[in-house]
Amino acid sequence: MKKLFLLLALLALPGIAEAGIRLKSKGAGPNYLYEKDSKALASSVQLVFRTGSLADPKGKEGLSELAFRSLLGATKKRSKEDFQAAVERLGASISIDVGAGRAILSVDALSDNLEPALQLLAEAVLEPGLVDEDINAIRSELLAGVNQELSNNRRILRRIFRQAIFRNTALAFPPEGTLNGLSNATNEDVRAFIASQLKAKDVIFAVSSNRSEAEVKGWIEKTFANFPEGNAPALAMPSPEKIEGRTVFVMDRPGSTTTEIAIGHHGILANNKDRDTLETGLFAFGEDMTSRLFQELREKKGWTYGAAAGFDLFERPRRYPGAFLVWSFPQAEHTQELVLRALEIYEDYAKKGLTAKELSFAQKSLGNSYPFKFATSRSRLTARLYELLENAPHHDVAEYRGIVNGVTRGSLRSAIRKAHNAENVAIVLVGDPERTKGLLTAIPKVKNVVKITDPLAAF
Repeated sequence: MKKLFLLLALLALPGIAEAGIRLKSKGAGPNYLYEKDSKALASSVQLVFRTGSLADPKGKEGLSELAFRSLLGATKKRSKEDFQAAVERLGASISIDVGAGRAILSVDALSDNLEPALQLLAEAVLEPGLVDEDINAIRSELLAGVNQELSNNRRILRRIFRQAIFRNTALAFPPEGTLNGLSNATNEDVRAFIASQLKAKDVIFAVSSNRSEAEVKGWIEKTFANFPEGNAPALAMPSPEKIEGRTVFVMDRPGSTTTEIAIGHHGILANNKDRDTLETGLFAFGEDMTSRLFQELREKKGWTYGAAAGFDLFERPRRYPGAFLVWSFPQAEHTQELVLRALEIYEDYAKKGLTAKELSFAQKSLGNSYPFKFATSRSRLTARLYELLENAPHHDVAEYRGIVNGVTRGSLRSAIRKAHNAENVAIVLVGDPERTKGLLTAIPKVKNVVKITDPLAAF
């Protein structure tokens, strides 16, 4: 009896942690987000890890994607086929989304089946089989997907632009990795990655359900009681090299009827104090069909099917720098005139900002549309998760409208000067060489031209 009392006393002492997941939605280090959706028949639970492709070792790009997808193979209890059948019998689905700094395993199920669906998710995460056969099959699928990008000019554009502004950092390649990286990542690498990255102190559960918060919380804590303790290795935040001057990156695609075009540079952090001011300007410049870019390049000239600009078009602002991107895909014969005009429009915006009429329109439009961003429980949950993961401010409607309506032409120009620069940009062209070759000498102030032959490899 004395030993029992002693053991209980020791467990109550500070610094002796209980095993498994202990969820909290308030205070320091919250790891449980819940949104009530009384009308929904289905529930969604996202298991969010603070890791991703930033953790890929150099030369093994794609390891994180390969490792997380391998969790949906066999478990220690069932074969891959039996596990998938068990999920389907519940009318549920389990999916994986790997980013640079976070990985999300989601389970969607009828609310009546949420508890057994959570048990299957826990089985995949806590008791993965990680057998060679499954890992090899997933690697083959990923390799085929990367190879398939060579048939898609838009995917090629994104690959090249990513390397152009993030080269020599872990952001230079997307989470899907590279052919060499996926081939170099061994099955033992996959097992070691899962063992090191799946830790209780780095997990967030985000829930949208018509079941009660306490009920779902209890199921999660019970189901994931054996989650490995501790922290995953901290992610190193990349520091991209400063872009100096204008560099043009060209990938020849003979016979292309359109040209994929990107003009851009490093973006901002998610918690940038001027973010709402900058996005007010970008709404009028390039984020809407009424925008200056779209009206000038599409409506007036008819050169392209579309044109847009913004911080969220490529790598969304997070704890690390994202990207600002002006993007268009004109008919091939209009490539040169569109690129030159797009640069002029961006130069004008970077120097002068918006007109009074444009600013007023942006303020009214954004103030009226903002509530619709959070009209569903899923969208509210996504915003709260973005805030928790990336330290991105999440404003209520009144607060947001106050910020946007307080933007002046002067405050916008001041913010633009810090975040935008039309002189120091990467310009990427993917299209028919007969339509791009003359442009290389026509663009003013070009510092360098880089011809790309293999967009899947480092350059």
